Amino acid sequence: MIKRTSFLAAKDGMGREDFIAYWTGVHAALAAKMPGLVHYSISILDGAETLRMPGGREVIGFATLGFATEGDATQAVGSPEAAAAGDLGTFAEDVLRFELRETVLIP
Repeated sequence: MIKRTSFLAAKDGMGREDFIAYWTGVHAALAAKMPGLVHYSISILDGAETLRMPGGREVIGFATLGFATEGDATQAVGSPEAAAAGDLGTFAEDVLRFELRETVLIP
């Protein structure tokens, strides 16, 4: 499985709860429509520990998109559905993205 994980921080002036509501509602509904997507999760940091972006902004959480193959991931990222989910600038200021290859040890 190919996973694309993104850590997100809120835009200036956007409260944590408003950020989470937009991310898990409006944005998630758009992102979930990408072709070839077989896994989609959003993980919110509980606030007990603080993780910061390189510029110092607090990370609110991270999203993981999963695709069966690299080809599926590439096709999804170039799709009109992915373009529609390009609304990150509406609620997120900083985004760190990583592409991972997952090896499942315990299914």
